[in-house]
Amino acid sequence: MYRRFMLLSLLILTAGLVSAQARTVKLQPIDCSMRGEKEYCTSKNKQPLNGKIAVQRGNGNLAGICDFKKGYRDGESLFYDDNGRLTEKVIFKDGIKDGITQYYHKNGKVWLTAPYIKGVLHGSADVYDSRGKVRGKFKYNKGKLKWGYCIHKGHKIKYPNSKSSVALNQLVTCGTK
Repeated sequence: MYRRFMLLSLLILTAGLVSAQARTVKLQPIDCSMRGEKEYCTSKNKQPLNGKIAVQRGNGNLAGICDFKKGYRDGESLFYDDNGRLTEKVIFKDGIKDGITQYYHKNGKVWLTAPYIKGVLHGSADVYDSRGKVRGKFKYNKGKLKWGYCIHKGHKIKYPNSKSSVALNQLVTCGTK
């Protein structure tokens, strides 16, 4: 009797977990627009997104799996290329990057790690080549570059102070051969 009760309890618990997961992860196209510095997203029927959503491209392929709260990304967002490979992992809080953002090479190794606080680069950003070797390090303070270096084509390029301007999208060249 006890065994049957435990088995039945386990089945009910498992069914509940599967059911909860099915409710929270929905593959759907979404509509997004900018509201100030934040991206606001709704379902096709214009309802603000909430929960974990699997976002699809126009061709039906998976574009990402993102946590939403009241229409804004809130939590972990994973983005994929057309071949299903992870390209980015971004942490959001109330629609703004807030945490470590990671970009990935096609082979799955980390390409770039960049720390954000309230949407601004703050801390150490590191760039890696496709083998995982460090190719650059940058230190940001509230969005301003304090120092850094990048190894590009065998040469170490230094960025000594906050007068140097290195945008995040320029850092990715450090990880290339």
